[in-house]
This record gives sequence, structure tokens and C-alpha cells, in this order.
Amino acid sequence: MSFLTQLSQIIKDRFENRSDQSYTSQLFESGVDRICRKVGEESAEVIIAAKNNDLNEIKNESADLLFHLLVLLQHHELSIDDIISTLEERHRPWHATPGGVWSVEIVTGVSPTSYSSVCTKFQAMAIRSHFM
Repeated sequence: MSFLTQLSQIIKDRFENRSDQSYTSQLFESGVDRICRKVGEESAEVIIAAKNNDLNEIKNESADLLFHLLVLLQHHELSIDDIISTLEERHRPWHATPGGVWSVEIVTGVSPTSYSSVCTKFQAMAIRSHFM
């Protein structure tokens, strides 16, 4: 189990078993607006750290951002595993060609002679879903 998965479990526990002494529980009690504000603040701090080329601050602020993002995900009953699944789905074996178009054969396994030789990403996704 990765540390992010462990942290997600701790956050889920704080969501389900609220405590006045837990910062995470207090975030959940404050509602989605406060959680979103924290995600926004931490995002801005990562940007500032990056612009300042401060590697230590980039690490610290990125950790804060990831934590608050995990809290936001839990608020919506999503997990880091849901996000990983989405990333994996996006990384399936179909890829852009140099012109920014998508090969039908890569997506469907069907020779391009059956279709035009290239199509847009959205057309490729539609064709892919049709054949899978």
C-alpha cells in the first residue's frame, strides 16, 4: 500500500469519525467551500514556490496541496485510487501522431482502409468505445 493510499484511509477515517481535535475533521465540518479555498491557496503557494525556484518550498507546498486535494476528494467520496484509475484509463495504448491526430488502427485494431487513416481524439474515443 502506498503512502498516499494510507493517508487517504486516515482522511476517510477523519471524515467518518469526526473529532474536534482533528484539523482534517474540522475541514470537513467547515464544508466544501473552505476545503476548496485551501486547495486554491495551496495551489497558489506551489506556483509561487516554483516561480521562486525554491525546491524545498515546492516540496512542502506540494505536500500541502496533495493533502488538501485528498480531503476534497474524500468530501466527494472519491479516493486517490479513483484518480489513479482515471490516469490509467487515459494512458491506454492509443497515442497521438506527430500532427496531433489519432490513428484508428491503434484505437480499434481495424485497418485504416475501413476508415479514414486519421481522426480526432474524440472520434477515436467514440470508435474505440464502439469496438470494445
